[in-house]
Amino acid sequence: MGGEKVDSETIVGPLFVNGSPKTFGDRRTEEPWKRQLSDAIKEECGTREPAKEKVQVDLNFRVHPPRDPDLDNLIKPCIDGVGNALFEQRKGGCSQWDTDDRWVWRITAEKVRVGSESDEGIEITVRKYPRL
Repeated sequence: MGGEKVDSETIVGPLFVNGSPKTFGDRRTEEPWKRQLSDAIKEECGTREPAKEKVQVDLNFRVHPPRDPDLDNLIKPCIDGVGNALFEQRKGGCSQWDTDDRWVWRITAEKVRVGSESDEGIEITVRKYPRL
């Protein structure tokens, strides 16, 4: 379920990925979540050169109570998924998630409560970072 691109500065999104957002630290749940995000972004972007410019990543997590994961722990797997889809592998990287995410200059993130588990997910927007 991809959105319309906001403007020429937008690289991805807004893109909604349905599913219960996973946190950093549990490989059994984190790895499939990162793959789901990466695949959704690649599908939205198609074939493109890896980003080599400063970007801003906006993350809107939709969670259903009683789940209330820590926001900082939700961010890391998402940045890994974004990086895998948009950035080059880091030289000497140890895994597919070890990407050149130094291009991420700003992250905005928030949690929003939703009424049912079926509404859980994340909305991702990646745009060129506006500052020089």
